[in-house]
Amino acid sequence: MASIGGVSCSFVRGSASPLKTQLAIWRVPGLNGYGAMDVGSGDAPFQFTGVKYGSLSTVESWATQIALLQGQVISITDDHGTVHPNLLLVGVSPPARTAESGNGGVRGEIMVQGVATA
Repeated sequence: MASIGGVSCSFVRGSASPLKTQLAIWRVPGLNGYGAMDVGSGDAPFQFTGVKYGSLSTVESWATQIALLQGQVISITDDHGTVHPNLLLVGVSPPARTAESGNGGVRGEIMVQGVATA
């Protein structure tokens, strides 16, 4: 089931980039060539959009639970069942709410973003 940090969602779409090798590159005046040093892995941003269908109170509670995850390392499970672990959640958008025609419910949508940590 789709989820953001263990909070159940109707849908979760997005992607997380894998960690990439980061290099520090430098030049020294008077010497030919470049120096380089591997400084570890990083530069792995992610962005996912979560959607929840339900009553207004259900959607409001859902959005609050996700907002409280900001600053934590979480796992996100997308629509395909793929688990994206070790994600540092650094930003949560304000929830967008729209009336769902037909059943009188509400559709909530929230965007989360951050970086992979491992």
